[in-house]
Amino acid sequence: LHIVGCIPGSGLTRASRLADALSAKLGLPTCLAAPSSYSACSSPISAALLPLLFLAASESPGKMMMDVRNKKTQQNLLKAAGLRSIRQVCATSLNTSITHFLENEKYPIVVKPAYKSQGGIKLCRTKSEATDHFLDLISSGSGNNVEVICQEYLRGTELIVDHVTHRSKHKTCMVWKYDKRPANGERGVYFGMIPVESNSHEASLVIPYVRHCLEALGVQNGPSHAECILTAGGPVLVELNIRAHGGDGSWSHLAKALTGGY
Repeated sequence: LHIVGCIPGSGLTRASRLADALSAKLGLPTCLAAPSSYSACSSPISAALLPLLFLAASESPGKMMMDVRNKKTQQNLLKAAGLRSIRQVCATSLNTSITHFLENEKYPIVVKPAYKSQGGIKLCRTKSEATDHFLDLISSGSGNNVEVICQEYLRGTELIVDHVTHRSKHKTCMVWKYDKRPANGERGVYFGMIPVESNSHEASLVIPYVRHCLEALGVQNGPSHAECILTAGGPVLVELNIRAHGGDGSWSHLAKALTGGY
């Protein structure tokens, strides 16, 4: 038996961390936890920013791991690399930086946990609504120092870009456009995904940008699933899930039919 990699089969934080821990233990290239991955990253990382991008690995006491699946960390890395990122603040309590953002940012704004598995993402239209949701997310953490992010709201077309990477070479698998419409009293309900032509204008903008994002996050091996907004000023990454496209594989038959199979 020759094991060449270990990748998470879901977007759950614990699944991703288990995959990293197993990869590190077995010496596999699919581990995203090693600080040395910065050595192959084309983007400059400032010394002042480095301490914010790592966390202690419970699997290996004393070893430091890159927390690149944290949404706050992703945006900080993009900003450090000179890429368009989302204006945001993040905290574990309703401190002055959060209050200042809620008082001065244009509404609506997005309030969400740093990790998707920690709770809900909400588009808040008032300071009161944003404050209430922020506190709800904090309290849902049961005292575990849950990080909550407040972000600017991006206006534009929501696109998905799926890649697979091997030794820092990125291959685009599919580009999708979300079909979101008003339903059941909500503004944006997901009805499905529409494939985007690889030679389209949208694809020509979003694919190179996402590949720069992969480099900025130090992704060298494995699948990735990037969610972007194509704004009037260009594409902006919302989050990059370092795993295969989800949905229990319901998309795979269509993707294979469109591409001639993988």
